[in-house]
Amino acid sequence: MCLVFIDRPRSLEFQSYKLRKAFLSLLNKQGVTLIELMVTVVISVIILAAVYTIFTSQHRSWVIRAQISEMQKNARTAMQFLAKDIRMAGFGMPETAVNGFSDPINPANNVTNGTDEITVVSAYRQVSTLSANASRGASSITLQSSADAAKFNTTTRRYLYLDGISEDDNYEVTSISGTQLTLTPNLTRDYSANCPVFLVKAITYRVDFTDPDHPSLIRDENTGDRALLIAQDIEDLQLAYQDVNGNWYNNPPSVDDILAVRINIIARTAREDPKWAGNGIRPAIEDHSVGNPDGYRRRILTTVVEVRNMGL
Repeated sequence: MCLVFIDRPRSLEFQSYKLRKAFLSLLNKQGVTLIELMVTVVISVIILAAVYTIFTSQHRSWVIRAQISEMQKNARTAMQFLAKDIRMAGFGMPETAVNGFSDPINPANNVTNGTDEITVVSAYRQVSTLSANASRGASSITLQSSADAAKFNTTTRRYLYLDGISEDDNYEVTSISGTQLTLTPNLTRDYSANCPVFLVKAITYRVDFTDPDHPSLIRDENTGDRALLIAQDIEDLQLAYQDVNGNWYNNPPSVDDILAVRINIIARTAREDPKWAGNGIRPAIEDHSVGNPDGYRRRILTTVVEVRNMGL
């Protein structure tokens, strides 16, 4: 008998060896135990909780900073408007009342929710200039444009101040035609072209509580038009008046003796902070007593304004 040996290709042996090795490797691998899985889940939850806590803390800090920034901006805006108009009270004031207000400064103490009001009469704004010379005794003047003339009317915006030099420069508008205004009385002196023309107004500042969650400082020109919102979240306006003897009053006995006005503004954040509940409180200012604890943050601005055209 003759035996014949046939060699298998080495490549087949090598592939078989690789398959056996891979199979044994799978048999030797161990799975994840329940305890290991639970530990992994707990660690993941702890990390997520820490990340969430950091996020919410940072977000709350950002919201608070944004509200405080807005509150400070509102307070500064309110103070700028008040100081500018109060400083000019009495400039261009006619002898007659302007829309019912006969004094340069008209105080009103403890009007709404303990807040004060103030009405100032002033030719606070130059609205045009004369386009031509106007002679003494003339009954009319001509402005630069009909748009400038339209800023006046014959009712609530009829008070005009020319040139801004003396008390004799006050007039009232009786009719309007294009760029021409008819006045009473007739001109008391000569006026040259480009002479400034002012509109005299009675301007009232007060805190409006129509929306009790967002009280606002408004500016009412008492012309029948809608009042202008100056700044939101202004909670309190308190005023005091200094007379020629240096005494301060919340209700001045004589407005003619006013030399300066102390303005106090309290602004608050737009929303209460639940984590600040009980820590916020409206402070007592002037004759307005302290408020109740709440969750608002507040800022107080105080300034003293000297009135240029009174107490002289």
